[in-house]
Amino acid sequence: MDTTSRWRSTSATATAAIGDTRLVLVASRAALHQHANGLFAPGAPADLDVAIDVHTQEVRWSSTGAGALDWVLGYSRREALRRDHTDVVGLAARSRQRNHANALFADATITGPGGRWSGSGGFRYFHDQVAARTTSDGREIALSSTFARFNPRLVVSRH
Repeated sequence: MDTTSRWRSTSATATAAIGDTRLVLVASRAALHQHANGLFAPGAPADLDVAIDVHTQEVRWSSTGAGALDWVLGYSRREALRRDHTDVVGLAARSRQRNHANALFADATITGPGGRWSGSGGFRYFHDQVAARTTSDGREIALSSTFARFNPRLVVSRH
C-alpha cells in the first residue's frame, strides 16, 4: 500500500511573575493526517484515511516556593476530533469521534518548622464528553456520554 502522513504541531507558552506567584498559560495544537491506498490483500483494493486534530489549553497559577506553603491551582481543556474513512473491496465505513475534556486541579504542601514533617493535599476533577458516530452499509451507530471524576489526595509525612 502507498501511505502518506502529514504531521503538524504548534505550541505557545506565556509566563508572568505576580509577586511571589507565577502564572503560566500553555496552548497547543497537533494534527495528523494519514492516507493509504492500494491492495489490502491480493484482490482486495483499499482506501484508508485517518485525520486526528487535538487542541489543548492550560492555565496554572502557583507559588514560587519562597515560604513554608507551596501551592498550585489550574485548569486544563482538551478538544480532540478523529475522522476515519475506510473502503475495503467496496465496503465503506466512516467514523467520527469528538472528545471534550476539562480538568480542574489544586495542590498544596506545607512544611513544618525545621522541615521534620510536611502535609500535602489536593484534588483533580475531570469531566469528559465523548460523542462518536460510525456509518457503514447504510447503518449508523452512535455514542454520546459524559464521564466525571473527583480524586482527592491527602498525605502527612515525617522526615
